[in-house]
Amino acid sequence: MAMELRDIKDYVKKYKLALKYHIEDNLTENPKLAIIQVGENEASTRYVRNKVKDCKEVGIEAEVYFYPENTTEFELVDEIEHLVEFYDGVMVQLPLPPHIRAEVAVAAIPKEKDVDGFRRDSCFDPATPLGIVNYLDYCGFEWTGKEVTIIGRSDIVGKPLARLMTNKDATVTLCHSKSKLSNHLYDSDLIVCAVGKAGFLNCYPIHCPVVDVGINRDAGNIEYCRLNNITIQPWSPMQHGFFKGCFIDNEKFPELNGTLQRIGEKYGVSKTTIAFSWILRHPAKMQPVTGTTNLERLKDCLKATEINITREEWYEIYRSAGNILP
Repeated sequence: MAMELRDIKDYVKKYKLALKYHIEDNLTENPKLAIIQVGENEASTRYVRNKVKDCKEVGIEAEVYFYPENTTEFELVDEIEHLVEFYDGVMVQLPLPPHIRAEVAVAAIPKEKDVDGFRRDSCFDPATPLGIVNYLDYCGFEWTGKEVTIIGRSDIVGKPLARLMTNKDATVTLCHSKSKLSNHLYDSDLIVCAVGKAGFLNCYPIHCPVVDVGINRDAGNIEYCRLNNITIQPWSPMQHGFFKGCFIDNEKFPELNGTLQRIGEKYGVSKTTIAFSWILRHPAKMQPVTGTTNLERLKDCLKATEINITREEWYEIYRSAGNILP
């Protein structure tokens, strides 16, 4: 049977229903899950909220434990070691604050309760690789003897995905930054790209299905929307990706934050206000959705409607973010 791409929403709906029936028919008590979040990362809060919603739909009792940003690594590990006694599974929502090592927090969870599958010896497969394999099964992909190329060798996606696909009798090639991709892509029956870079495969001739694991925010979407009179509503635009937190005051973006600070001082407003002002002045006429419940941050965002940065300042911020003008 040839592979047929099928609606992933239908797949998720059916998978949830099957899990719900499995719990009802085979367990005497509903599973209990503890979800741990440290700090007020807006993207993490949304993900945690969705996890709780999904758990409720299938019959899993999920409890969320919030800890302040200044929680120490020792305190968090102590809390995790306490919680694991009362729950069937424990999840630590990433990212954690910079002073807490994710590998240390995850190591505090017993392997039989590490439902995220982040431990190397976990009793569970990581969710993303398992979801990819299950979805391809749902689409009728025939694994035996197929040549699969995986680009990206992370411990969370690339490596466990290679193991799962090898167990399906596929011949898997795991590529990385030092690999000569052109030697592997042409003869592939399936390509999985897990590098998180928009347009990464554009320069290669591709003759097979591609699974893009990364979520890229710049893949010609802005240009398409402008040409077709579609209004873009960026959600939580201060976030640096989905799991890495806000770029404001992030040490990884010193030049950008320096520019926002200097321009903000000129107008007497915060860096957040200037960043939102930049979005409002974008030629695509975007309508940003703040995605925050923090009152002070919301006030800073609203002040952006009163600021009109100059054209030169707009391009200076654009370049400070690492973009190159044509």
